[in-house]
Amino acid sequence: AAYVAGRKEHLAIDILIQRSPPARQRLLLYIIHSLIFLFALSVMVTGGVILMYTRFVLQVKSAALQLPLGYVYIVLPISGLIIMYYEVLHIIKLKKSS
Repeated sequence: AAYVAGRKEHLAIDILIQRSPPARQRLLLYIIHSLIFLFALSVMVTGGVILMYTRFVLQVKSAALQLPLGYVYIVLPISGLIIMYYEVLHIIKLKKSS
């Protein structure tokens, strides 16, 4: 997900952007990138850290491998941080192109 977000190839419905004038397109892109950043921060990073922490504290293990599930859930905050990084880059690139 982070890789695809960085390449701006994620699933998007962009009919509103396509039919808007250039000034509104820029505003919509700022809003979209900001919302993706906030989602990654609140759900993936914050929620992922809480999920990971509780799995370690409760010592939950996977049934098949007997690995602590906290190690499995560590990908959520890491992916969230990578997505946040890419969204900041997109916003900076958008600002420079104006």
